[in-house]
Amino acid sequence: MPFARLAVRDALVACAIIGVAMAVYPGEGQAFSLVAGCIWASLNFYLLALLVVSLAARNRGNRLFIFVLACAKIPASYYLLYWLFRTEYLEPVGLTAGITLLPVVLLFRGLLQARNAGTAENVREEGT
Repeated sequence: MPFARLAVRDALVACAIIGVAMAVYPGEGQAFSLVAGCIWASLNFYLLALLVVSLAARNRGNRLFIFVLACAKIPASYYLLYWLFRTEYLEPVGLTAGITLLPVVLLFRGLLQARNAGTAENVREEGT
């Protein structure tokens, strides 16, 4: 889960910076659409990670919570995405840009983690 938390945090920080920059040139509508898409993608990714971790845990805990999470996450999150695309206040290009920002952040976060995995500091920690 730490990777998911870091990826969501980085995506939201990048979204805020890009959203402020987009508010200057394309306009507030595009910037708000980008932020809404990024928030949706981050929430969807975090809930998916929570579901996978809950299913893969040795001590699964409350099975009702896992069932409700699985049944509520999929239709609710995609109905929200459908609603976001249908609303007249958000532009589809900005929403699409916000949604695709998370996979880009995941790619760079994974590359950074892979680059740092072979350092002497990490190898020393695994050996102890």
